[in-house]
Amino acid sequence: MDSLFGGNIQVVKADIEPLISTAHDRLTNEDNDWNPVKGNMNGPSSGNQPLHNEGMDRQYGTTTPTSPRTRLASEQGSRSKLSGAIARYESRNNSRDEDGDDDAVLVLDGREHSGGQVETPVGENGSQDREDGERNILDEDAIATVTSDACSEIVHSDVEDISQCGWFGYSPPFVQIFNNPRGFLFFVCTLSLIQGMTAFGLVYISITTLEHRFSLDSFKSSFISSAYDVSALSVSLLVTYLGEQGNKPRWIGVGSAIFSLGSVIFALPHFLTGLYDAGESPNLLCQRPPDNMTRLDSCDGSGGAESDLAVFYWVFILAQVLHGIGVSPLYTLGITYMDENLHAKDFGFYLGIFNAMSAAGPALGYALGGVYLRVYTDFHVTDSAIFQFTQALLKLLSTKSLTAHMNLISLVRCFSIPSNPTWVGAWWLGFLVNGSLLFIISVLMLGYPKALPGSKEIASKRKSEVQRGQEFESGQGWKKRLQAFPRAVLNLITNIPFICVCFFVTCQWFYASGLSVFGPKYMESQMNISSSGAAFYVGLLTMAGTGTGALIGGWIIKRFDLKFKGLIGFAMACAVGCLGASCAFLLKCPNVPLAGVTVPYINSSQELQSHLNITAMCNIECSCGRSFDPVCGSDKVLYYSACHAGCSEQSDGDEVLYTDCSCIRNSSSPGPGSAEPGKCYIFCRSKWPFFLVMFLLLTFGGMVLVPVWTATIRCVPHSQRTFALGLQSLLYSALGTIPGPVVLGLLIDKSCLLWEDSCDGSRTCWLYQNSELSLVFFFITLLANVGGLIFLLGALLSYRTPDGRGGADGGKYDKLENEDNTNSL
Repeated sequence: MDSLFGGNIQVVKADIEPLISTAHDRLTNEDNDWNPVKGNMNGPSSGNQPLHNEGMDRQYGTTTPTSPRTRLASEQGSRSKLSGAIARYESRNNSRDEDGDDDAVLVLDGREHSGGQVETPVGENGSQDREDGERNILDEDAIATVTSDACSEIVHSDVEDISQCGWFGYSPPFVQIFNNPRGFLFFVCTLSLIQGMTAFGLVYISITTLEHRFSLDSFKSSFISSAYDVSALSVSLLVTYLGEQGNKPRWIGVGSAIFSLGSVIFALPHFLTGLYDAGESPNLLCQRPPDNMTRLDSCDGSGGAESDLAVFYWVFILAQVLHGIGVSPLYTLGITYMDENLHAKDFGFYLGIFNAMSAAGPALGYALGGVYLRVYTDFHVTDSAIFQFTQALLKLLSTKSLTAHMNLISLVRCFSIPSNPTWVGAWWLGFLVNGSLLFIISVLMLGYPKALPGSKEIASKRKSEVQRGQEFESGQGWKKRLQAFPRAVLNLITNIPFICVCFFVTCQWFYASGLSVFGPKYMESQMNISSSGAAFYVGLLTMAGTGTGALIGGWIIKRFDLKFKGLIGFAMACAVGCLGASCAFLLKCPNVPLAGVTVPYINSSQELQSHLNITAMCNIECSCGRSFDPVCGSDKVLYYSACHAGCSEQSDGDEVLYTDCSCIRNSSSPGPGSAEPGKCYIFCRSKWPFFLVMFLLLTFGGMVLVPVWTATIRCVPHSQRTFALGLQSLLYSALGTIPGPVVLGLLIDKSCLLWEDSCDGSRTCWLYQNSELSLVFFFITLLANVGGLIFLLGALLSYRTPDGRGGADGGKYDKLENEDNTNSL
């Protein structure tokens, strides 16, 4: 039965039979089963639910609720009529079976209705006797007119039973205020925010710290982030296919609990290891050793030995696997659950809010991760930075004078990580906090019903936009659904518009995933800013641009109530915007001059180097180490370290100054020059235009995801929407998010100017050619957007509008057969 409330109801014989049986059982109960005080039926079939409700009052025009006793007395007529109708229906049905007549006959209110004729008696006043509760029922097998007072209430009480929010049969009244689309949106947005903070914020910002703390190299640490994508990819199809017919909020709740467990496991190595020993910083000054002393920059064969702490690498891998498994239901089942319980024009706006919160998660993770890293990793060491931050924040909020900017400066300074390169902050603290919050929210999510109140009415009014000829039904039950799995996959991969949309999303994630991984590196090199500053700008632009785009995209879909072709057209316009904004990567900055690489040393005729062999006559006897600790000379040239600049003295004071540098020419006076720690500042006029155009690129990128995800679930059958999102996730992960950073990383390495080769065979790039780096990012973004536009055009041209058949979106709406089946996973 498609709908029970409002409008015409289409009923076939298979739907009439259980309705009559249920009504007969309900009406044969004794009158003393009715509790006149509580207004409930105490019989076993009632579920202790009120027969009367305010929704029925609004439907039948009443404005004030009546007492249960009065209500019961007023309904005796309808109950008697229905009881008589049941008896007459069963009698006619038996006669039909004996005569071999296939037409069903149902007699109500003195009128009988068969397959082809409807006889309506004339009332005393000569007019047709039509009651307010009458419904016209048209079907090929049966045509009937039903007085729906009692029938609607019988089924309505069952729907209310399964739409309550609660746990193990306990449904607190105060919890029901969240039992609506807005309440569900609040919780899934919170889950998305926290999970994004953890998986894309805290993990990424902690990678370098983990390398120092647990003796990991870059190759191993890269697999820590990749384990998340691989695990999510492995379970996405199974979760979405089996979760489609189950209780989607429960799947999300279980997934969030698994994610919270992964967060706790990620922090576990901190408690299983001893106290961290930072050691001493190496001597960075030029020291000329005796001839029989081993040089510091030589490899003695002991490099690359794996520390015992590196075994915890597998604990981080396990935690990331649990993160990937736990997140898979949220972005698939959560989206389709919102679609099931929202009108089509409202879904896009809700999806925009959801995407905006998802974009804010990583940015917030970077910001809070920086605060956590200000706290020393071990509890026994007192670090007051967190208290300094709190104090500066309170001063800023309470300031009403012109000194506000001074308090703001104090606040920003609290975010700076200590300059000691051996410092290890409390990387684990954020994982414990987020894991605890996720567990609490997962328990709340487990209380949501399979369908929110009003979802059946929404489904009955929605028009189908499924690709013509792609209808699909897998049947009820786990066994039948597993048997239908190959047919389900075949039905989706032969849906050309759906496949085209999937490949468009793949193109988008191909370059977007590369930008998320190497975006800070690009800004650090091009804009000549620190790694922490680059991470701050990336997080700020991502949160502002992607979040704004997602909200705008959702509002446009709601404002114009876009259908499939309108959604694709809107996505194409956004893709054109991304294509134009990709020119941001053509706004490049000049390279900082690096001695021995881009500019020669003074009084030196050596060729410029491409590997770490930046020695000259002025520093050849200094026995310099291999650590990259750049200094800016007084000649505005960058040197690999103070030792490579030939500096032999260091001044004591608030600011470090290296003096007596034999490789630096003093422009003001004869003799050696000086150097300051850090990179040299070079003005770049393209910096702020780049930020502006990059903001536009991220805005269009956030905007395009909303219509694309909406179009994905519009062009597939209703029973395959979640599975379609899972298959789409599989495609863009396997062909986009996983290979995207790898391909971009290989191309970035081609633009490296200065490599450092380690003793264990690995190498690190310290300086890139900005002009080549700019072209790499530009062409990757350009080609991905051009390919995406081609796929969107293919989706638009191959889409065939539905053939006009009504019903829920994509076909028959799944029936809620009973409470046990409804509340199962």
